[in-house]
Amino acid sequence: MSTVPATEIREIPPGVPSLTRRWRQLLADCGLEADFTPDYTCALADADDRLLGAASLCGNIIKGVAIDERLRGTDAAPRLLTAVRDEGLRRGHANLFLFTKPQYRDMFASMAFHTVGSGDGAVLLESRRSGLTSYLDYLRTLPRGTRNGVIVMNVNPLTLGHLHLIRTAAASVDRLTVIPVADNPANRFSYTERTEMLRSATAGLDDVCIARGSDYVISASTFPTYFIKSLTDRAEAHISLDLDIFCRHIAPALGATVRFAGTEPSDPLTALYNTKMRDCLPAAGIDFIEIDRLADAGGHHISASAVRACLDHGPLTDALALVPDTTVPYLLGHAAADALLAELDLTPKPGLVDRDNNGAHTDMDYQLMLRSILTLRPWFVRLCALAMRRELPDAALLAPCGIEAESQMLEATGGVNTHRGALFSLGLTICAAAWLHHNRRDIRAGLRPTIAAIAATYPEANGTHGRAVAERFGIPTALQTARDGYAPLFDEWLTEPDAYRRLLRIVASLPDSNLYYRGGREGAEYARMRCGTLLRSGADSDALRELDADFTSRNLSPGGAADMLALSFLADKLIKTSIT
Repeated sequence: MSTVPATEIREIPPGVPSLTRRWRQLLADCGLEADFTPDYTCALADADDRLLGAASLCGNIIKGVAIDERLRGTDAAPRLLTAVRDEGLRRGHANLFLFTKPQYRDMFASMAFHTVGSGDGAVLLESRRSGLTSYLDYLRTLPRGTRNGVIVMNVNPLTLGHLHLIRTAAASVDRLTVIPVADNPANRFSYTERTEMLRSATAGLDDVCIARGSDYVISASTFPTYFIKSLTDRAEAHISLDLDIFCRHIAPALGATVRFAGTEPSDPLTALYNTKMRDCLPAAGIDFIEIDRLADAGGHHISASAVRACLDHGPLTDALALVPDTTVPYLLGHAAADALLAELDLTPKPGLVDRDNNGAHTDMDYQLMLRSILTLRPWFVRLCALAMRRELPDAALLAPCGIEAESQMLEATGGVNTHRGALFSLGLTICAAAWLHHNRRDIRAGLRPTIAAIAATYPEANGTHGRAVAERFGIPTALQTARDGYAPLFDEWLTEPDAYRRLLRIVASLPDSNLYYRGGREGAEYARMRCGTLLRSGADSDALRELDADFTSRNLSPGGAADMLALSFLADKLIKTSIT
């Protein structure tokens, strides 16, 4: 192997259009598509700054290894691969995966990459020989019977359909192992959440084992096109590769002789995957059994995609009807976090943090608020899980969890109170919804009185800014507003379909303790007057940006109104009003 003269490895930073164009052109010249967004890219450049080679990292997968044809057979590829592996280690990826064509297997093997599996026109390699063997050793420790079955499922989230598939499959084998799909950014619910859903839903099924997911079973490593959901030649190659790994490694380690899957009436990629399993598994001594999908009362197949659509567009009550009670806290917890994110993303907003600026805040910005929301999401789930009981949840049950959630929020934000008020109002609301659903009561009719009933069990806090401001200016506290069941929310604010106008309406009518704290009575009345005037005259983007600048210059930030706007987004999903 010859040495490449007068070249050096350079990082190609994202966001530099000229370098990105040259990188894309290099890949095109080498017959590769730049159809991915890399986390890291390095290139081999000569003294004239020409790009002669490149390699990228996407998570723990090496992509886009391109070498100018004049440099093939030199040390160009090893240098690039070394740079990418070093970067992977710095990013915490001890094992890296690489797809390539069969004819390049030996070349990468000479660079210490080890074959995991091979399919029609594709080979998967990894940088650590112990990666696959360690996972197989783990699988061999799992309990097994005489006839062992396997289901691989994504549960994004887990539905009644998934539970029907598991129960039906378990009834026909001695031991059923369920392998959740490994973590992937395309999934709405994290691997941890999806595994928790599976374990909770199958807790009473002694013959079912929930195994650890891995990069070796329908993951972004073995089957990346699974998360794109389109039929391509690459998708077929990835299916072949994934099934090769399953048949040669996963099934033998489990002693599995049967694999189950649900019928697929709508997704062409999953339907193709089922067809390929039907064709190839028997040749490996593995039976393949398709189980008819569970349908709802209207004859529609129950699917995770339908649940996610309800999370996005509502009504959330329709989604709750498609999942077991063990999944309900995750749907409601995500809905609360999504409502906070929708409020954060609404831009422009007067005096508030948004995508444009930090408003009147010097201690907060968009990324800090986002970090706070992500920190609170699992705590919303825990609050809902507590509320899933026969008795009405009260402060004695919920407050300790809320206090711990607030502590975690403050730790994540460096002590900045980003969402204390929202944690209370949205947490109260999803707990009310969880309790109503668990007891088979109408959420639409019961949400407001149940919020009020739970809030009535909370004592008024002492020594807080909100309490001090309320007493000084004679305005209701946040708890008093909750004890009234957020009356303006249900009576007035939800009738406004436009999000910007809704925010203005809330500011114009809400005695916002944040405005009183920052601007006194004069500042609060000024903010209400300005928003009321803008409501009557029309709220276009220019007017809203002018109002934002005005509030920011006066140090006015309607944080309480922002919390109520987020609460209104959540209520929209729960009782299905219309917002644009």
